[in-house]
Amino acid sequence: MGPDSKVCHRQALTLAGMRTMINTLSVGAQGIQSGMQRLDAAAQRIAADPQSANPSSLATPMVEQKLATQQVQASAEVIQTADEMIGSLLDIMA
Repeated sequence: MGPDSKVCHRQALTLAGMRTMINTLSVGAQGIQSGMQRLDAAAQRIAADPQSANPSSLATPMVEQKLATQQVQASAEVIQTADEMIGSLLDIMA
């Protein structure tokens, strides 16, 4: 394998990695969107029952809010990691 074919092979692998990272960015963005929707739905359930005679009825939506917050945070970390990987791949291509 000559030097030109090695360069082409490396570029093809790098481009495949970029596609994977772009897909990962999309998954992270979808996770954030889904988490925000869950957070909003839980907040609406809490707001709809402000004078609840049974405080335990608020436990489920409050737990759901916490889970949604963690989902958003985890998805943001996925995006951050994908961004760093794209930067590394761009450095390799340079």
